[in-house]
Amino acid sequence: MYKDQGGPEEKFTAKRNSGKKLEKPWRPGQSFNPVDEAKLREKVLRYKPYEGLVDKARILFVGPVGAGKSSSINSLNSAVKDDLSQVAYVQDASGVSVTTNYRGYELKASDGDSARVIMCDSMGLEAENAGLNLDDIDDILDGKVKDGIKLDRDHEKFAAKREEKAFVRQTIQCVVLVVPANNVSALSDSIIQKMAKISNAARHKDIVTLCLCSKIDDYLGPDDDLADIYKLVQTQDLAEQLSGKLGVGIDNMLFTANYAPFDETTYLKNILALRCLRRMQQMCDLTLIQQQEHIQNNVERERREEQEQREAAQPLKKAMRNPWAKKLSHYLGFLDDFETGFTNVPAVRILPIGPLGVGKS
Repeated sequence: MYKDQGGPEEKFTAKRNSGKKLEKPWRPGQSFNPVDEAKLREKVLRYKPYEGLVDKARILFVGPVGAGKSSSINSLNSAVKDDLSQVAYVQDASGVSVTTNYRGYELKASDGDSARVIMCDSMGLEAENAGLNLDDIDDILDGKVKDGIKLDRDHEKFAAKREEKAFVRQTIQCVVLVVPANNVSALSDSIIQKMAKISNAARHKDIVTLCLCSKIDDYLGPDDDLADIYKLVQTQDLAEQLSGKLGVGIDNMLFTANYAPFDETTYLKNILALRCLRRMQQMCDLTLIQQQEHIQNNVERERREEQEQREAAQPLKKAMRNPWAKKLSHYLGFLDDFETGFTNVPAVRILPIGPLGVGKS
């Protein structure tokens, strides 16, 4: 069981060397021009998960309350569309997580083309015994949690809602730790430790972890240009310090400049977001490569179970030898494919009521 750390809270403070530039970018090959934006968007929309092991890759966003998880998802979607878009509800100023349900958002272009990734939003991490319970992370990573399930700090209550078996289509291929670049000094040691534990849990399952520094434009100085982000000493220092604290490689430190409501999209912010998304897609493929045999075995198991369920329904269909057979067979076919339409209601319950002897049983 993961435990919160006791004792007084300490804050993580990042060094800030505002305005200082390097002669060469600390991350090479990151040019910023409108041509780059179009090429990146095309690559993102051409993506298909490795060997078709999953139809769409799932990326889990975790981080403290107010870090910008939901707004980062919206900014990534806006960059794909090249138009301001809001799919995830953004936190207010209360300091309490407004994301209480585990929910996935598929990123699509304006014409409906899919980036074939689903961004999974989660409850914010909080100090002490509040926010997302780290004991639930394994179930989320393993694919035992459906979209729409209400998250609960009480592990036993949450465990009662999850699936008994893991489903490949619900598994996570990449974990993204979201940190607010403009308020990194507010991160307590307990929050840092929680994120590091999530990163370790993912690593033990061969799932790649990235760190996304959101709101990077608010972190830069007034005279700093977003196009120089990889030449600035302060962004290099931030990446190196967070990398050491969270156990995430320096190459897996990403930056976004989140869009605010009523903003117009810009090619600079779009390029940053699209580069982040492209890196996420690449890391999803790396996870799929590492988990290939395990996933193939689980897919085969799911197919066998579905076949067994279909075969179990055959005797009932064959037994229908009466004037109602045609109508009933139609409805049986409908029942085979029936879904409630609500992700948190896996099955409907029907209660027959009537007087004694009418044949309820």
